[in-house]
Parts: sequence; C-alpha cells; structure tokens
Amino acid sequence: MRALRGLAARLGGERPLVALDVETTGNAPARDRIVEIGLVRIDPAGPISRLATLVHPGIPIPPEASAIHGITDAMVAEAPPFAAIANEVMILLDGADLCGYNLRRFDLPVLTAELARAGCVFSVRGRRIFDPFVIFRREEPRDLRAAVRFYCGEAHTGHRAVEDVAATVRVLAAQLQRYTGTLPDTADALHAYCEDRHASWVDAEGKIVWRADEACWNIGRQAGRPLRELARSERGFLLWVLERDFPADTKAIVQDALAGRFPVRSRPHSSSDL
Repeated sequence: MRALRGLAARLGGERPLVALDVETTGNAPARDRIVEIGLVRIDPAGPISRLATLVHPGIPIPPEASAIHGITDAMVAEAPPFAAIANEVMILLDGADLCGYNLRRFDLPVLTAELARAGCVFSVRGRRIFDPFVIFRREEPRDLRAAVRFYCGEAHTGHRAVEDVAATVRVLAAQLQRYTGTLPDTADALHAYCEDRHASWVDAEGKIVWRADEACWNIGRQAGRPLRELARSERGFLLWVLERDFPADTKAIVQDALAGRFPVRSRPHSSSDL
C-alpha cells in the first residue's frame, strides 16, 4: 500500500483519494446494475479503507456480461443488494478525489445511478478526477505515424495518400509477424478480429444490443428497453430515430421493428444440434 500512499500524496495529500471500479449487468447506467464493486480510500496520514463485494443486482445477469467479467447469477445469489451497502459507499466517498480507469464515462454514471436508487445524493462537484484511460489515450497516440514508429522502427514523415498506403502495408505485415500465434491465421478470422464490434451488438455501432436473446435499444433514456416493447408502447420514439442521423443499418432494424419484425439471434451449431 506504500505505492497508494505515494500516489495520494503526489496528487495533493490534503484530500482523501478513492480508487474505484464496478462490474455491471451492462453499459446503460439508467437501467443496468452493479454486480461487483471495489473501492480503496487513502486518507492523508490516516488509515486505508477498503470495500470489495459482490452485489445482487436484482435482475438477471446477461450471459454476454458474464462472459466479460465472469460473474454469474449463482455467484451473486447470496450477495447483498446495492441498497444494503450504499451508506458504506457514501462514507468511503465522502470528501474524496476519485481515481479509476474510464471512470467519468462509465463507472461514475453507473455508481451515481445506483446511489440515487438507494436514496443517496452523490455529486462529483468539487472533486478532482484522475483517469488513467484518458492519460493513456492522450499520451500514446494511435495514428499511423505512431504505428510505423512502434512496429517498423522508423519515422513516417510523408502524408500523401500513396505514402500512407505503403506505410499501412508495412505496419500490417509487421503486426502479423510480431503477433504470430496470437492474431488469427486466416483471412476470414482476421477480418472478424478487425471488425472491432462487441459480440452483443446487433447493429454495426452498438446502438442496438442483445440482452439474452432480446434486441434492446442501447443509448439515451430508452437504453436497455427491448425493441419489441418500444414498438408496442413508444412508437413515437422509434419514428424519431428514423428521422435523426443514425446509421442506415440501425434505421433498417428500427423500421422492421415498427412493422413487427424483430432480429433473431443466431447461435453457432454444436454437436448436440446434430
């Protein structure tokens, strides 16, 4: 814990520092629930306090969420609901600055929503927030010039299209060599790897996702609601989607939903299907 104390002192030792992380049933703060939370609080010249517990979310954990964090319904069956630990969480957060990976974009919205459901008012106002993800993204650029330097050990000074094409080919060749045995070894598999979409996405950008076998809207106020439900009771919202600047494949799925046609999740065949 010496490193934690050193970090807290470097970041301004007059305040406590809380490092935190949550695992959840999904990525929609308004509807999804915490299934595990971990907090470490470092008080200036005082004790280090911890909270690490599984949490019963009150709803089933989708298989796609379990595939990411490994937490299942059986594991949280005897865990406390979030409301039972909310006061302890608030005590740990009291007056503290915050640290976490991708904290502002994910963990904080989820945690704030859970605390509100438990009747606790939490605000980040006046707190300093330290996010290694933001630092990583800004200090380690992922543009072509950085890729040429990293994979090919050379400087890429050109910026004309043909120069960038040649550099891209050199980088891809170097990646295939460097990650032999890790990257897929067939063209089809490499294509799937490069598609860079989550297995739960129904459309290309994840505006619609699978929750179990139900296609659900994934952003904004309607996040987490099944398309089937929206088509029945919120048709105005789906019509609004069709009028806005959403991707064409998202609109096609919404158009089908309005007509009573919904996505069907396909699963790979297993030997038991034969």
